[in-house]
Amino acid sequence: MLKINQTLGLLAAILIAAVLLFGLYFVKREFYDESPTEILSAGPTVEELQQMSELVSTKVIISDILEGENDQYKGTWIIRGDALLTIDLSKATISRIDQVQRTATLTLPQPQVTSARVDHEASRTYDVVKKKWFTNKDNEARLRDTAMKQAQKLVESTAASDENFQAARQNAQSTLQSFYQKLDWQIDIVWQNSSRT
Repeated sequence: MLKINQTLGLLAAILIAAVLLFGLYFVKREFYDESPTEILSAGPTVEELQQMSELVSTKVIISDILEGENDQYKGTWIIRGDALLTIDLSKATISRIDQVQRTATLTLPQPQVTSARVDHEASRTYDVVKKKWFTNKDNEARLRDTAMKQAQKLVESTAASDENFQAARQNAQSTLQSFYQKLDWQIDIVWQNSSRT
């Protein structure tokens, strides 16, 4: 009988200890919840945009044929190049901020062509021919140099087409709106010197 009472007492002690540990677990969990905390942005700021400096929104690949001549030589070159169309975010402004609806208007400068370059490895001399019997090789070198300078201008001007600028605006708008949507903000984009998009 004594052994049964001791066994029952031991089982009762184990049961009480288990209930206490179980209770402590839930009390600790209630007061020290380790679930992730969600923190939302107070809103878009100009400082955040300006830290990004320039947004590269489009890369333009250019191919064209360039012809040139001087009094002794005539040449044709196949030109390859590229340029970046960027948005200068240091000139961005934010207005009409509605903290309740989480909406704002972002005004951006127009895209600009940056890093326009002739790809000299991919560009090729198609043909350079003499126009006269007697020529000076320096004139051939001058024609090539002038043609490459013109090729640089060609890449810059081709990259600055209305179509490329429109693509740059659309890409920048999509990127920035997506960025702020992740922060639960709706951004309306307005381009300087143009109407609302």
